[in-house]
Amino acid sequence: MKEKRYRTAAREDLKNPDYTYIRRDLRRILLIASSFIIIMVILALVFK
Repeated sequence: MKEKRYRTAAREDLKNPDYTYIRRDLRRILLIASSFIIIMVILALVFK
């Protein structure tokens, strides 16, 4: 039987992970969520 070999992260990668893509996605989610909240507040004031 062939032995499966899995690629593991090097110790250097574990010490200094790169989170730039996560920060970019979180920033985008925050922007969309805050814009929806602002729109909902404006609509609540207009239709009150």
